[in-house]
Amino acid sequence: MNLKKLTRIILLVAVLLVLSIVPVNAVVFNAAFDSDFYVNCYPDLKAAFGNDANAAYNHYLTYGIKEGRIASPVFDAKTYIRNYPDLQAAFGDDYEAAYNHFLANGMKEGRLASNSFNVQVYIANYPDLQAAFGNDVAGAYNHYLNFGMAEGRVCGSLEAGAEAPEDHVHTWEISKVLIAASCVSDGEAVYTCECGETKTDMIPASAEYHDYQEVASGAANVKIYKCTICNDTYSEVASDEEHEHEYAELEDDKIEPTCTAEGKAFKQCTVCGDIVTETLPKIDHTSSVPEGQGKITEGVVDCSKDGAEEVTCDVCREKFIRPISAHKFEKVSETAATCTAEGVVTYKCKACGATKVETSEKIEHTYTSEVVVTPATCENDGLTLKVCTVCGEEKRTVAKKLDHQGVATKGWADVDEKGNYILKDESGNFDSSLITAKEAADCEHDVIEAFECDTCNKIQVKVVAKKLGHRVDTTKPVTVGTIEYKNGAPVVGDDGYIVVKKDAKADCTHDEVKVFTCANCDDEKVVVITEKLDHTPLAGSEKVFGATCEEDGYKTYTCTTCNEKITEETGEKELGHSYKFAPATCTEGAAIVCTRGCELTGSEEGYSEFKATLSQEQQDAVDANTPLGHNPIGEAREDGKKYCSTCGEWVTVGAVNPPPAAHTHATDLSGKSLVEVTANVTYKIADCGVAGCTGIENISWDGSSATVEINGTTYNVDTADGNKLSK
Repeated sequence: MNLKKLTRIILLVAVLLVLSIVPVNAVVFNAAFDSDFYVNCYPDLKAAFGNDANAAYNHYLTYGIKEGRIASPVFDAKTYIRNYPDLQAAFGDDYEAAYNHFLANGMKEGRLASNSFNVQVYIANYPDLQAAFGNDVAGAYNHYLNFGMAEGRVCGSLEAGAEAPEDHVHTWEISKVLIAASCVSDGEAVYTCECGETKTDMIPASAEYHDYQEVASGAANVKIYKCTICNDTYSEVASDEEHEHEYAELEDDKIEPTCTAEGKAFKQCTVCGDIVTETLPKIDHTSSVPEGQGKITEGVVDCSKDGAEEVTCDVCREKFIRPISAHKFEKVSETAATCTAEGVVTYKCKACGATKVETSEKIEHTYTSEVVVTPATCENDGLTLKVCTVCGEEKRTVAKKLDHQGVATKGWADVDEKGNYILKDESGNFDSSLITAKEAADCEHDVIEAFECDTCNKIQVKVVAKKLGHRVDTTKPVTVGTIEYKNGAPVVGDDGYIVVKKDAKADCTHDEVKVFTCANCDDEKVVVITEKLDHTPLAGSEKVFGATCEEDGYKTYTCTTCNEKITEETGEKELGHSYKFAPATCTEGAAIVCTRGCELTGSEEGYSEFKATLSQEQQDAVDANTPLGHNPIGEAREDGKKYCSTCGEWVTVGAVNPPPAAHTHATDLSGKSLVEVTANVTYKIADCGVAGCTGIENISWDGSSATVEINGTTYNVDTADGNKLSK
């Protein structure tokens, strides 16, 4: 007898002992398994077993233990193995062996098999447990599952006067998901204890992570949903108020009743596909032993009372009692059964004249050949009809929809931002060349089979193997901290690994990350644990710049953490130009100008539209851009200038006085000062020295830069001395 078989026998004996003293609704099979916890931890098991503790336990022994499912608050096979190197070496991922080891040895040794329960702390918390169990940790494990949980006892915080072990027992809750779990694969998350400590651990795969998407349905009023991960499906039927059901029996699925079990008949609505189930009662036992030749249990005296005899059922071989008629009946009339009426046979007793009537079931209908009412397609069920030639009864049968037809291409396909496989070309047609021929899934690619149906022309996709997902290789460096980027990629050291500043926390320029090598693809992966923090403005450094015609509003400040100068949007959007028509003056031609003082080129958004609203005369004036010229009157002054009656200026006779020609400021501006001209941060050079020049240099400066470039020359700016320039 092997160890596993012996262990199961021992467990069975233990179960019988426990069941003799524990109420049925609180079945605990051993100190490692709790049925309520097991089914409540996994929605698929809750749906399958409900509160059936025995079924849950059988599932764990048959399937759950091999899948590494968590058996109770005190036992998680994966955690148990991970906690102890000797178990890792001995068992690897043999969770069944780990389970047996825990029951046989681990409990007695006080080993920890769960992140949420520490048996030593449990005993230390309660004086009554110390007195009852002392160092008997196996007994304490049993007590917790049998009684402690129901009593609300805890294994973390200590009761008054109790002495706790050195290690604090953490109560973990997920604070950040790193790799999402699915219905078929484990995920990974950061767990945080109420004490503030964190750890990274697995999120078990569960049916609650199905990703259901609605798919096309062949029947009206029916919605069918399919999991994009594992292809599990379920359907919803719309309200019955929208139509009257027309049910047709599904003959192929019928379960005939027997003398030991009820049968089931299934009917499907030909309109919406709804299926109903009818229970067929058990049939009576039957025996071919002639009446009166069985084992007599009660004899017949006269016609006033039947006798009884024991016979064996021809079908199930179970013995049963059937009556022996006291009357001596003989057949006096008979009506044969038809497909619409039962058969009737009348008997009369020769001794007392009493009568009895026996009926026989209706005979089968005699149907015509099936006629296709609605042919089945690859998208919709069909409907067939046959008619009884005797009574005219119609029998409708649902014909299951056909399989899609086409030659499938197998391999990898890329996915779009919504996670849909990219299988169409630019014209929207199915393109099998977009599938790379592969037989095995990797970390990021499913293996699919896809084709365009020859009948309905819709693309059909089947997931043959789900992508593996990245998994931490614990034999290689796994580090947590911050990393630097260069040209958008993490900086890699001479050893080939990403350079990590270990244990560094997130700041305003760095995320806190976990860097590991994937055990599946051997690539180094970066997972963000904590995103970088917001910048903190230095007091007094913030400057806000309002929106202009062509630029959004923004603000600048110096961050106290990274000492960088930060520019951020304020949310104020660009104003857009405010156009108006400016008539010609003595020195300026007619033009379209911005009321906010912007210099226009004519290519700005809305300029042409505004010009089109002007009169033709105004448009022609803008195109000509011709100044009016001065209108001098009166006597000239000593300097020869006359008064212009149009603009009110003293002007040289005959001169139009156009604006000064464009020029370049002095090559060397050392010693000059920057002077602010407008609120939108345009500056000019003071004391330019050119007659009629405004001195405006087309530059922007925020008042705190150390240098500024003018005409290709870089100058230092002395902000302490009137913004004076020097090379």
